[in-house]
Amino acid sequence: MIYCKVNQARSCRAPFLRSVAVPPSATLRRFLRGSSNQRKIKLGDYLRGSEILPSMNNPPCTPIIRSVMPELDAIRGFAALSVLFYHGLYWEDHSTAYSGLAKDLIWATKPGWLGVNLFFVLSGFLITGILLNSKNGPKYYANFYIRRGLRIIPAYYAVLVLLLLLREPASFVGISAIYLANMAVFFKIPMAYGPLWSLAVEEHFYLLWPTVIKRCRKLMVAVVSLTILFTCPILRAYWFHLGRIEETSFLTWLVADGLALGALISLVLNSQFGTRQTAQRLASLMLILGGLVYLCGRPGGIESRKIIAGAAVQIARWNLSFGASLIFEMLIVSIRFRCFARPPLLPFLVYISFG
Repeated sequence: MIYCKVNQARSCRAPFLRSVAVPPSATLRRFLRGSSNQRKIKLGDYLRGSEILPSMNNPPCTPIIRSVMPELDAIRGFAALSVLFYHGLYWEDHSTAYSGLAKDLIWATKPGWLGVNLFFVLSGFLITGILLNSKNGPKYYANFYIRRGLRIIPAYYAVLVLLLLLREPASFVGISAIYLANMAVFFKIPMAYGPLWSLAVEEHFYLLWPTVIKRCRKLMVAVVSLTILFTCPILRAYWFHLGRIEETSFLTWLVADGLALGALISLVLNSQFGTRQTAQRLASLMLILGGLVYLCGRPGGIESRKIIAGAAVQIARWNLSFGASLIFEMLIVSIRFRCFARPPLLPFLVYISFG
């Protein structure tokens, strides 16, 4: 069995051998036993990226993309919690019965609706990664749809049955059963239970994206993602111009840019260019672009979705911020701050929300 001392690779995503220091024969036995500043590692394991040695100057780190990424559970839990509090306290927003800390708490939940957009970015990232990893495997479509169905169908149709028992319009429940809740306006049906629109968007993504990944090369998938990313704000502006302002918030082709951004991040980090340095640059670029969108759009009213500039690019700005946050979270947790991976309560929320 051969062991060696290896300096830590600069990139943990695609580790490479930088130097091999063979100790003098007099100290070989001590080297093989290991010391406070040395650990034994199989050369083959290192080349496969399964383990990385810490060094004096570099903190221990793990690959950015891993089979188990608990920090993403924390993000999902945060998104679920923000939406939960937003809906739970929505009707108290204009109440005069609260003051002090209670009023501040209600005010703090107002941005909670953005949790849905955070989840879209995360979902685009996760689903694209899953599809890329299984693209050349057997039963590609069957495995994907069976797993998604087991996660979603039981709880979803239980909610639909409950809506019927609560005497919600059967017409709305009917179109929701085929995942068209966000299209109710085209059927002249009132959207009786608003939260179902986001699940409809997710299902449309699940329906179409596996075929895109299966039939297209990575470069073409990236082109498709970029096209969606730039087209959605233009379509939102056009929909606003038509006077259909509310629809800019829930129609699939008007909100799919978050999913496309997550998919683009996954394509980059799952490629040969997916190094830590690339991830840092990509996250920084997203923060800069998000800041530029805000600064350029602020004079035009980007802070209000009742103005065309806000309706078109306000969500794009937040999506960029969420994408950068997602990357930075993975970078931080993969270096040393693993305490951020599973904050208290958030994993429980993920478990009950997503199975």
